[in-house]
Amino acid sequence: MSNPSYINTIVIAHGKSEYIFCESIRANLRLPMKIFARNKGHSSIQVDGLNRYLSTGYFSSHRTLCKAIPRMPHEKDIINDSVVIFPIMDLDDTPQAKQYLDKTLFCNNCFKNLIWPIFNISNLDDILIQMGYEIDKNNKVRSYEKVFPANNGDEERARELLDQFKQNNNTNIDEFIEHCLNL
Repeated sequence: MSNPSYINTIVIAHGKSEYIFCESIRANLRLPMKIFARNKGHSSIQVDGLNRYLSTGYFSSHRTLCKAIPRMPHEKDIINDSVVIFPIMDLDDTPQAKQYLDKTLFCNNCFKNLIWPIFNISNLDDILIQMGYEIDKNNKVRSYEKVFPANNGDEERARELLDQFKQNNNTNIDEFIEHCLNL
């Protein structure tokens, strides 16, 4: 078990759906998690541009990320291996899906040992629809609040979602939820 004040979980959200979903998980489970997205998910980060995203700005080096997230465990500006970076990506529009999944996409990245790719085929909205949820693409916030209502500390609901996602072979987002539940 890690120190609860440390930020050990970093998410890079593909788009609005992933951002809203991860923000709900973070808020409901009261986790010290940092979520990165372009304009809170209003502009998407594609798999094809993920490596570029992971080598600029806050992600240009261990040192810059340590400065951006001071509560992240590190020693001498090297991030501790207890930190996990979860890019949560849709695979509906990329020819690099295989490289993303087997992590060869990140072989030259300084964070390669911290990255745990999460995928949705084709996208998170479709996965939730397959699971029986109604997703209004014009009001995603309300739709996602129905999937994971804002009940602070609702670990039971998170475990229900974990079980539902485990039954779907088109995603591994259950691995992210399980990680969050184990913090």
